[in-house]
Amino acid sequence: MMSMVSHADVALSEFWEAVTVNRYDKGRGVGIASRGDGQGEIQINHWALCAGGLSKSPEPNDPLNVRIIIDDDGKELVTVAAKPEPSKWERVLVKWYDERRGLGLVQRYSNEEVLLTADVLRRCVVDVPKIGERLDIRWQVMAGTSHRRVVEVAYTVGFV
Repeated sequence: MMSMVSHADVALSEFWEAVTVNRYDKGRGVGIASRGDGQGEIQINHWALCAGGLSKSPEPNDPLNVRIIIDDDGKELVTVAAKPEPSKWERVLVKWYDERRGLGLVQRYSNEEVLLTADVLRRCVVDVPKIGERLDIRWQVMAGTSHRRVVEVAYTVGFV
């Protein structure tokens, strides 16, 4: 059974899985990969590869990490991604957060800013943060940039 590569806003469950590329058509920007668990194949595309931080087209037998998401209707969605290797846990300060836009910035003790998005808050079941609130986070560098983004929020630990 084939699944289309897609992005989900809300997921009931998700898990990482290693897959192997069977074939990839660079001209069309699509390909097929075999699931490591023997559950069939998935379709991969150029946009999902770029979003996952992969800068070159995969070759046959290349390994990829994918995130498999089961949505509310039980439909399986797949996103190709470089599996995050986040930082260690770190306490940060919320600089600002726009609930309408679903994003904000937190500040590390080194004064570096890290992007915080609504999808991370939902996935980690954390309420919308307030300016001046302290959070414990793990972050990673965004693919193709030097910018950082929050990948995990543990809990709210109070205000300054």
